Amino acid sequence: MPTATIIGSGPNGLSAAIVLAAARVSTTVFERNVQIGGACSTAETTLPNFRQDLGSSVYPLGVASPFFRSLPIKIPWIEPTAPCAHPLDDGTAVMLEHSIEATVATLDGCDRRRYRSLIEPLASEFAKLSEDILGPIRQVPRHRLLLARFGLPALLPASALARHYFTGKRAQAFFAGMATHSVLSLEAPASAAVGLTLLAAGHASGWPILRGGAQTLSDALARYLEDLGGRIETGHEVTQLPEADLILADMTPRQLLRIAASQLPSHYCRRLERFRYGAGAFKVDYALSAPIPWAARECSRATTGTIPCACTTVKKLSRLLGRIYDKALSGTQINITQLSVLRCIYRREGEPLARVAHELEMDRTSLYRAINPMIRDGWIVLAAGTDARSRSAKITKKGMQILAQAGKRWDGIQERIIGNFVPKAYEALMSELDRLADCAESASQ
Repeated sequence: MPTATIIGSGPNGLSAAIVLAAARVSTTVFERNVQIGGACSTAETTLPNFRQDLGSSVYPLGVASPFFRSLPIKIPWIEPTAPCAHPLDDGTAVMLEHSIEATVATLDGCDRRRYRSLIEPLASEFAKLSEDILGPIRQVPRHRLLLARFGLPALLPASALARHYFTGKRAQAFFAGMATHSVLSLEAPASAAVGLTLLAAGHASGWPILRGGAQTLSDALARYLEDLGGRIETGHEVTQLPEADLILADMTPRQLLRIAASQLPSHYCRRLERFRYGAGAFKVDYALSAPIPWAARECSRATTGTIPCACTTVKKLSRLLGRIYDKALSGTQINITQLSVLRCIYRREGEPLARVAHELEMDRTSLYRAINPMIRDGWIVLAAGTDARSRSAKITKKGMQILAQAGKRWDGIQERIIGNFVPKAYEALMSELDRLADCAESASQ
């Protein structure tokens, strides 16, 4: 009998193990922790008898999942009266209701028809759509026209779709909140896809939670796997790839490298090393003594409430401040991004441009996009290094003149902005922004 080993007992690992065991493959799942489930598990993390999910809690694609629907097991889904609420600053909320008509009633009148035309075709055929968007990428889609109807708007950045389809603030904020679940910048291509999927799922099958918490799903999958003859070994940390005909690693690239670098081809190891992790997410658990006192009471009917995204809020503020500084610098031949780069080069003259990019949190492409016009205009010159990464930049006499002229304008607008703060509030804000930057860097590791 062929053998298979699954490393990790998250829902993906358990699902893969079920498929293999059902195909009469001798299957073993190894889990480092004493409790199965990975991010789909539940424990008491605050007070006794308060059970919190350790990762996921709400499953917009749970009921819709073709795989879960195919299993002969009972998954105890609980469907709330409203899948999601998006509270707004004015004390009201946009509600994702099961009914599209009830949802559009919470939008501005100008956007109700547009919301229907965008979401209704996807929600009405969501069972078919989910087969394609949740299926293997390499197979030919079964519902090509439906997938094309989804794919055209889905490829857009979420911010572009929100501005193009909607004119009212309520619909724009609502869609941005949905797309934020992608953990991508709202300006990133295809970030709209997650927003569209979540909205369609909410209308078609809801955003269910699990009776007893997320652990219930992992336990149900594990019981069915064992019924099929599969085995699960908890408290078993894999330190090297085991002997098996097939090994599936339900883990991150860095985790796989730690246990198997010496057993994998060097070119594959290099690919794993180059893997770029996305943004992180923070989770805070509360033990509540009473329901949350929402200003918009209808929020209490929802499984999920969206709050302003830190990334979106900071980016919006950055764009607004950038326009203010650029206006102040008009007539100096330089914008605020170029000024920031020029000042950093002045501070780090003779040092590799890689260090300039690191200090400014810029990638190499963005840095060169900023300095190429300054090289062309004779403000800086590049000095060769031993390789491309060690090249440095030096400010010319003309560049120093631009820096001095723009610096005076910068000082003026900086004083005006700081003048809007009460004493020490500006320093406190800068300290909190530094702390936010540290949190973001830690989350990206």
